[in-house]
Amino acid sequence: MWVIFGRTENGLHVGYQSVLETLTFTYNYYSIYVAHTPVLDHIWSLCIEEHTYILLALIAFLSRKYQFDPTKPLIALCLVFLVNGALLTFGQHLEYYNVYWRSDTRSASILIGVISFLLFNQSDKKVHPLTSIALLALAVAFNLNPIADPIKYSLRTICVATAICTIKALPDYVMRFLCHPLLTRIGLISFSLYLWQQPCYKMIHQGHSRVFLVAAAFIIAAFSYHFIEVPVRKFLNELGASRA
Repeated sequence: MWVIFGRTENGLHVGYQSVLETLTFTYNYYSIYVAHTPVLDHIWSLCIEEHTYILLALIAFLSRKYQFDPTKPLIALCLVFLVNGALLTFGQHLEYYNVYWRSDTRSASILIGVISFLLFNQSDKKVHPLTSIALLALAVAFNLNPIADPIKYSLRTICVATAICTIKALPDYVMRFLCHPLLTRIGLISFSLYLWQQPCYKMIHQGHSRVFLVAAAFIIAAFSYHFIEVPVRKFLNELGASRA
């Protein structure tokens, strides 16, 4: 604990200000403008998610109150975020972290997923069974290093989002594989695994065994899921239901 929270500077050190920024979901901007805390660096994406969820909740509230289709304003906001990322990259020549760890650029990725779901959920058109596979292959191609980041986080994200939204069109044997109990179990603990993998990853640089740390990450994630995540979620859901 002293190694992590004490004054000793190392790959696992966490300052109290970093903890505060993490708890307030502002770490992504803190890491850009103040300092990096390697063991907490993965929290940048969680911050962007929370910021985007607040935005989506506001749009959902307004669309219900004023009876309008949220798709168009979501597309407009998504385009604003995409253009902002392109301007920061090509116009100001900022590096990757200074552009795509920001909520005012990377939120576009989440909005693309929401827009894709709304469009495909409202459409009765059938897609070719191999559409998802072809789109995922195209997304991998877009991920190649020579391709500029604004393209990766626009066209590539559209490919991934569309592939996920059309995944039910895949052949039955592929769907059975994706529904394998082992894969679904990993999916259930994936959020906890996301939270705990970074400390284990950073400990590799301290000389610890990779196999041991990978196993430790999964064990800690499973424990966190069953004894922290599930009880907290149940409590919050029951609290919300009682108030409703």
